[in-house]
Amino acid sequence: SEVLLAWLAEQRPDLLHVHTLLPGISVYEIEAARAMGIRVVATNHLGDLGYNCLRGTLMHWGQELCDGKVEVLKCAACSLHAAGMPRAMTYPAAALSALVGSSAGVFQGRAGTVLGMADLIRYRQGLQRRLLSAVDAFVLLNQAAFDRVLLNGAPRQKLAVNYLGISSAIARKAAPDLRPTRLPVRFGYVGRFAAIKGVLELAEAWRALPPELPVTLEWLGPVNDAEARALLTRLKSLLGRDDRVRFAEAVPASQVGEIMRGLDVLLVPSRCFEGGPTVVHEAFAAGTPVVGTRIGAMPELIRDRI
Repeated sequence: SEVLLAWLAEQRPDLLHVHTLLPGISVYEIEAARAMGIRVVATNHLGDLGYNCLRGTLMHWGQELCDGKVEVLKCAACSLHAAGMPRAMTYPAAALSALVGSSAGVFQGRAGTVLGMADLIRYRQGLQRRLLSAVDAFVLLNQAAFDRVLLNGAPRQKLAVNYLGISSAIARKAAPDLRPTRLPVRFGYVGRFAAIKGVLELAEAWRALPPELPVTLEWLGPVNDAEARALLTRLKSLLGRDDRVRFAEAVPASQVGEIMRGLDVLLVPSRCFEGGPTVVHEAFAAGTPVVGTRIGAMPELIRDRI
């Protein structure tokens, strides 16, 4: 934070464009930039929509798309569930935390976390109001995100929708190859190995297919953290005996267009609110159809059966 503010004080830019809110680049730094006379645009890429969703996925109970309306009891209960509390206990605990309020600070450890949850939701609502007051524009990547931010009282005149784009170099390499689909039909997953991306659900769905079906599935993605390594190991355990499945190393961004051209169908089984996702745009540039979940931007991008 100190480094960023010192740099802003030295450079005095006309405009600061923030893409992700995190410690060190938060509403506090945005307010400090505005105090220097710097105009600020914030583009939101994540499911938290700023400070709205503490769970960060916009998935109620981690299972269904949330309507996005921040309500103290609902959001406190959902956040307690995300932290590991059994669902049946979350609403009573959330109601108790709403009664305790700011007094929860006297409790330590897990009890303090539980009893302070409702107050944390209220605090984040205040941060969201401050954020929208400080920025000149708050940019969302799809209409569904726009609607959910607006639902929580954001000033419409500060909101804008700007769908993701892709590199023109990738688009040139992804020029559609309008060939008929041949057997075996080539499916692909291109992205991170993360639970919220739905990779385990995709693996279970694939296992349910008849073994004689003439299809193949290629997995491509980076394996650069513990979660990715653990999930890749589990996926190989689930699918390793299926000779129709191949795991490949991640490729440079410049090669993604060619990869998309080589697929008949891209699979995007995300379990969280997707802002883009970029791979959908890359697939469309290659003329490759997409099967995705009805979450985030995908219902706005994908036309069923077309």
